[in-house]
Amino acid sequence: MDGIFGVGLAEMLIIGLVLFIIGGPENSARWARELGRFVRRARQEWAKIVSELEGELGTDGREAIEALRELGQEVREVRTLPQQVVRDALTLEEPAAAPDDAADEQGAADATETPPVYTAWLPPKDPPTD
Repeated sequence: MDGIFGVGLAEMLIIGLVLFIIGGPENSARWARELGRFVRRARQEWAKIVSELEGELGTDGREAIEALRELGQEVREVRTLPQQVVRDALTLEEPAAAPDDAADEQGAADATETPPVYTAWLPPKDPPTD
């Protein structure tokens, strides 16, 4: 799942474009300011809740929270690992093999020729006559 609640960047851009068309430039700017204020207040409240929780838990609780943060970071790294492996595998280039003898040179020359044509995809050469 990508993005927030399964809504990716493309969907968010489309929603923003529709809101801009519906509201016009004046209302869209006002809506964006209000959204920014809401996000700022939400972040401030969240930070306040976390600081109160850390204060009540003491040093042992802070250590536990830090361990959970580190664990969360490791989980994020593990989640991105398959994507990195696939990306690396797709970008790998096969090294050019140096031919050892004339047979290898002939095989390399054959490899540079055009690939075979799949005749199953082609129409028949001679149409049937009735």
